[in-house]
Amino acid sequence: MLPARGAPGGFLSTDAAMDDERSVVCRFGYVRFFGSTIYVQSGDPLSPERSMMRVPMRRVVLSLGVLLVFFGGGTAHGEADWSLGFYGGRAVYDTLREVLSDREYADSYAAALLVGRELTGYRHYLRLEAEGQLVKHFDLMNHFEVNALVVLRWLPFPWDRYLDTSFAVGEGLSYATRDPAIEVEKHGRTSQLLNYLLFELAFCLPQHPRWDYFLRVHHRSGVFGLFDGVSGGSNLVGAGFRYRF
Repeated sequence: MLPARGAPGGFLSTDAAMDDERSVVCRFGYVRFFGSTIYVQSGDPLSPERSMMRVPMRRVVLSLGVLLVFFGGGTAHGEADWSLGFYGGRAVYDTLREVLSDREYADSYAAALLVGRELTGYRHYLRLEAEGQLVKHFDLMNHFEVNALVVLRWLPFPWDRYLDTSFAVGEGLSYATRDPAIEVEKHGRTSQLLNYLLFELAFCLPQHPRWDYFLRVHHRSGVFGLFDGVSGGSNLVGAGFRYRF
């Protein structure tokens, strides 16, 4: 059983009784995810002396991106390892589990500019990175999208001496400047702020280690209702390149 609102202790819970909003509750107050806004309330949620603060979602995403990319720390060698890249792709109607099988493409395209920075690494096995993206959608979906995320990259593969390969998974937040049309068409409703996931397979030639070429799955979703009660999302598959400096 989930603890009730205002219950003592440091446990967090989801309160489904607050209208249609999604709230995270603790003894210090709660956070509501509703539409394109976060509402942060301090004190006992049942107390008349409680205070409420309204935070636009776009500020959260942009602030997270700035903190991750510019203040996330340097590499293990004490020097920043930056990257600048571009990718393009096409939206699909498939779910995330179906996206690698027979895809049903939508008449919607996207072009993205990305900036990244290496945060830290573990020997030659893993690398943790921060990435910010500015995405422009065209045709069926016609809006901008801002994404801020952390990326965990697996580095060693047996054939790296011939074709240096890495696999990455990214997790963060995605803010769209308007409700994406495909998400509304597929699920009936959506939210401008959703969770963001990426899956990437990257390659580079050993003689040109600063240039990466990659295939990527770009995924937005409500994480089973965590974001404004949204249970679905959208997917895009694409390819791009990146230069490290």
